[in-house]
Amino acid sequence: MRSFQQFQEYAGLASRNPSASRPQPINRTNDQVQRREVHDKKLSRMNAHKKTTTNKEVYEVYDPEIQGRSQIKQTGADGRKEPKRSADDRRRPGQKPRMKAVGGGKMAPAGEYKTRKDVGTTKARSEREQQPTKERGSAALSAREQQRKAYQERKARERGGKRAPITAKSKEKAASELLKTKKETPKSEGPKKERKTYQHADGGGMTRKERDSARNKKTQADKKSAKSSMRDEFIKKHGRKPNSKESIQLTAKAKAAAKALK
Repeated sequence: MRSFQQFQEYAGLASRNPSASRPQPINRTNDQVQRREVHDKKLSRMNAHKKTTTNKEVYEVYDPEIQGRSQIKQTGADGRKEPKRSADDRRRPGQKPRMKAVGGGKMAPAGEYKTRKDVGTTKARSEREQQPTKERGSAALSAREQQRKAYQERKARERGGKRAPITAKSKEKAASELLKTKKETPKSEGPKKERKTYQHADGGGMTRKERDSARNKKTQADKKSAKSSMRDEFIKKHGRKPNSKESIQLTAKAKAAAKALK
């Protein structure tokens, strides 16, 4: 049996230690109730933390001037380096929205822009810009000076010793360098073909199916008229109708003539 002095010492320890004064469960049921209450309090604290503004996705936190100088970069969807802009934001002032034909001469907005396949990737400057095909300063040299310079370079290569061995890696490197240089497109001579515009009678655009149908009808009409004129010329020249072989030849010529009119 404890004495009064020991009871006072235990009471002093309990006052100094808060855990000792915590209510203890009497049996297993009270223990489960107490654990459930602790778990509910923890869940409520977590839910309250989730609802705070600091834990949400905030896109406009910084001043634009400060954000431009800071190292924090805001990324967009699909691996973009910048946030995705809508079609209205991308459109210049006064520019009309893109329209597409939906059939029957009716037009509708074309919708959002498609995501590029290379979105988010950084290309080297040599792949984005035209690289020089000659050495720097060679444009200022005259033809005689260029020949002299080429001669000196050739002699320097000959004095250099052995040629570098040709390997698969060196071939791949040479092919990449050739692909980087821009090839000159040959200039087309003569007048350019007029671009055909397919529209309905009321001015509305056509869908792909309607364009194909209109183009095929026109091609068949051109082919029929060309074959008819060629047949008339043949009858006028030979005084008879063409046989099966000559008719096939006329059909092929009429088809080629109709194709040229496309």
